[in-house]
Amino acid sequence: MNDLKKEAERIVLAYARCADERRGADLVALFTDDGVVDLGEKQLTGKAELAAFYGGNKPVTDRTAPQRTKHFITNVVAESTGSDTASAQCYFQMFQPTGLAVWGRYLDDLVRTDGGWRIARRTVAVDGTTTPPPA
Repeated sequence: MNDLKKEAERIVLAYARCADERRGADLVALFTDDGVVDLGEKQLTGKAELAAFYGGNKPVTDRTAPQRTKHFITNVVAESTGSDTASAQCYFQMFQPTGLAVWGRYLDDLVRTDGGWRIARRTVAVDGTTTPPPA
């Protein structure tokens, strides 16, 4: 496995773990300062917006406590798009206590910074959901 794929997997898996453990600050640290998350109906830009969206939860400190969400990540692929840029893609499934809630793909633009690889842009492409749309 090449170093780029290892780094892409590290970032994608860290994102999932931080989301499940409600570690908003650690999750936001995976992004560049001007990082973007495109959720389709909503776009978050910059660490302040990302922190407001992801950072308002109390981290789970009891490792045996039930989690509100569980993200499962598969089929991570990454390719270089420049000397310090890359794209990565993976499939995700997100479970809640009632079962599978949403599934799709994370499409990432990565940038190598002085602190290592970071997500410059993440597009969340939802392929399906079990949550009924609002009436």
